[in-house]
Amino acid sequence: VTFVSDYSYGGDMHYFAHEFLKVKKFDEQSAKFYVACTVLGLSYLHNYGIVYRDLKLENILIDKDGYAVLGDFGLCKELKNRPQSVCGTLDYLSPEIFSERTYNNLVDWFSLGCLIYELLTGHSPYNRKNSSSNEIPEYPPINYPEYLSNEAKDLIQQLLIFDPSKRLGS
Repeated sequence: VTFVSDYSYGGDMHYFAHEFLKVKKFDEQSAKFYVACTVLGLSYLHNYGIVYRDLKLENILIDKDGYAVLGDFGLCKELKNRPQSVCGTLDYLSPEIFSERTYNNLVDWFSLGCLIYELLTGHSPYNRKNSSSNEIPEYPPINYPEYLSNEAKDLIQQLLIFDPSKRLGS
């Protein structure tokens, strides 16, 4: 797993997709590759007791070999410090972040579900552009496009389970 602060290939995943590749969404095979790279990065952090807390397209960088790597570690927190602050990007935040109780690295797996949905559809499952960070957001039912495979839908649904103890990754 590589973590970089300097990159020269495709920029961040958002730029890479929309400006470099000129795509709004990825096919499932390409998304699998980038998600697998991201999972390796998250797993590495989690193995060291660190929660990432800011997974989004803009924080995934494409290195010179075309691999996705995590960047921007400003919101990372050691789990031993019992994170409970509301932080991250609204479109990707899990419900337990708003509970005012401590949470764990399962917040990253919820964010991964949002990221996968966005890679495959071109938009967030929870569009919060008009929301305030002071409000507890709503989580309306997600509409899955017909072109998504059952496997992709199932993976996203398992990651977006509201109860962290039942979420994929627990």
